[in-house]
Amino acid sequence: MELMKRLKKFWTTLLFVTLFYFLITTFVVVFINRHTLQLDTDRVLVRAQNMEKELKTNAHTILDKSVDQLPLSSTTTAARTIKNGAAYARSTSGKTITITIPVVTDGKIVSFLSVTDSLTSTAYSTFFIICMVLIFWIFFISRIISRAINMDNYNKNTVAKIKNIERSPLTQSYLINSDDDAVTIALNHLGENIQKSILSNQEAKENLYEFIEFFQFPIFVYDGLGAIHRANAAFQNEFSDSKSIDTFSVYPEFLNFLVERIVRPDIQEKTFFFEKINSYYQVQFNPLEMISNRYLVAMNDVTSYHQISQAQVDFTANVSLAFKAPLERIERMADNIEPEEIRRKINQETDWLDELVSDTLTLTQPTVKLIKKHIKVDQMIQIILNELFTAIKRKNLQIELQLEAVDFKSDERKIKIILKKLIGNAISYSPNGGNIRILLNKGPKNLTFSVTDSGPGLSDIQKTQIFEQFYRADINKRTVSGAGLGLAIVKKNVKDLKGHVHVESKLGKGSTFTVTF
Repeated sequence: MELMKRLKKFWTTLLFVTLFYFLITTFVVVFINRHTLQLDTDRVLVRAQNMEKELKTNAHTILDKSVDQLPLSSTTTAARTIKNGAAYARSTSGKTITITIPVVTDGKIVSFLSVTDSLTSTAYSTFFIICMVLIFWIFFISRIISRAINMDNYNKNTVAKIKNIERSPLTQSYLINSDDDAVTIALNHLGENIQKSILSNQEAKENLYEFIEFFQFPIFVYDGLGAIHRANAAFQNEFSDSKSIDTFSVYPEFLNFLVERIVRPDIQEKTFFFEKINSYYQVQFNPLEMISNRYLVAMNDVTSYHQISQAQVDFTANVSLAFKAPLERIERMADNIEPEEIRRKINQETDWLDELVSDTLTLTQPTVKLIKKHIKVDQMIQIILNELFTAIKRKNLQIELQLEAVDFKSDERKIKIILKKLIGNAISYSPNGGNIRILLNKGPKNLTFSVTDSGPGLSDIQKTQIFEQFYRADINKRTVSGAGLGLAIVKKNVKDLKGHVHVESKLGKGSTFTVTF
């Protein structure tokens, strides 16, 4: 079967070679026949011309049977050909050739002289050429078939050697003979390397499997097929003695994490909640370089830390909510306070506290499932600018817009928070009469939004801290109100949307905040 497949692969070559030999043979045979005919024509033509000269010299010359003198009135094909202007006429019949020439006297044709002679045979040369070509063709075809058979046998032997190595790599002798080809030698060396690798892997696995038993937190090792090869006692106590990662099917997020790491086996660390045991584990994934196709997963119980962190978040949220009602009462009471300067100062401080409470609640809220829908981002920016119109007009700011019509599918609430915080930040830090440039464009793969202000700018150190909670640049604390949570909120929301936020700034030349999704 393999041989027939290989022969079919050579079918195009066979067809091409056969056609090539046929054309060459035809060309050579035709060339030889035409050349021989031309030689016969020249020979008989010379004889006819000599006979014409002899007749002109002696009109009583006796002509033999091969020579015939035709009158001027002759209507033969040869005579008509010469009358039409030809120097001579030629005709062949069987094994003879006839050349007819005009007999000219005083510049006029008076008669025609036809000379008939035998043709030179080309049968032997043609037969010889055809035989030689046929021999070469048969030789070439036999070489192709022989090569296909040899290649088939060679492939079978090579496959057999590979299967021997695959079936029992540790028992092969790998003897190399002087007649072995380069592939066999390479396979033997491969087998030797496999032996060394297997022995080395076995030793590494034994050491690793003994080592993980010393740890008091769950550790297990699995392979690319999802089979768990070894798990320590701590893992077995928490998750039972399972033989496959399918045991985590009740924790789909964690199972997906393990499967994705098989495809992209890079070091990863992530925290998961395991509902069945009511515990949080910080999971670290590590591909094992010394053991091929093996992955080690270490699980550190961070339930206590998570509970403390959550308690802090809950406390902050509760305190922030508790501030809401007193702030509203203070704002209502301030409306009746005189003079106006004191009332304005109280309103300013309560506004600051209200913004602080709102921002704190935003930061402390847990990340919930995103509600994605199509958003006209350019229209949303126009709405935000209308909401901030009073602040823009108060500082007499010039707004430069370069907005493309963008329809983007994302979480509307988070997108609006990001845009409003960045635009509001640019308004706060730009001086009176300053300029703000807002750009929005959508490329083939991402959406980019940027805001450039004409504020005091940031130093390199400030740029590294600007997204931290409660951080405010020293130079602006006296002139710009706020608690320093706006950019921290932007960073949190951008991260939730799998985006990236970046700042470019120079002291005295303003800042540009760019968000990319």
